[in-house]
Amino acid sequence: MDGYPIVNSMVIRQLLGNKRSNDTRPVDQEDLSKAINKSFNSFYAFVPMEHLSHPNVRELLNKNVPEYLEGRRILNARRQSKQNTRNHPFYNPDKRFLARITRENEFDILVYQYVL
Repeated sequence: MDGYPIVNSMVIRQLLGNKRSNDTRPVDQEDLSKAINKSFNSFYAFVPMEHLSHPNVRELLNKNVPEYLEGRRILNARRQSKQNTRNHPFYNPDKRFLARITRENEFDILVYQYVL
């Protein structure tokens, strides 16, 4: 795979723990199965990122996850102090970049699809 192997499929690497997270081997189907079987039983719920700002989700998180409020506070502080970086390629990706990042994170995408 291209890029930085440790960053590719970061979700699965994190679900499998520190040792696998720092391992540079490409993520494979076995890692996907382990992540699903090992990790998902310990979660109460999953919220896709595109729904995090939905009023109902925010209300539930505010009530039930104290760390959420602290995370929001930190995120808002960072946004206010950050310089405008909208011209960086990350914010204006071309088709080749999107295809590459999709290919390099195919197993993370499969985890996302499994959760849905």
